[in-house]
Amino acid sequence: MAKHGLKELSASNMEALAARFRALGETSRLSIIQALQDGEKCVSELVLLTGLSQPNVSRHLNVLQTAGLIG
Repeated sequence: MAKHGLKELSASNMEALAARFRALGETSRLSIIQALQDGEKCVSELVLLTGLSQPNVSRHLNVLQTAGLIG
């Protein structure tokens, strides 16, 4: 069985992984991910579920998408 660890990641893969961790380091983004657990939702639904403003939700969705955490 192969052993996988950070030492086996290329520099670009490490950067992508770090970007994901940075994206997950914000409680608002974690709230959005939690709200998306049951499936896709429009921004207005996420606003209601998270209590965040529409511009804030849109900004956080962009960060999550850029980090590859949502589609």
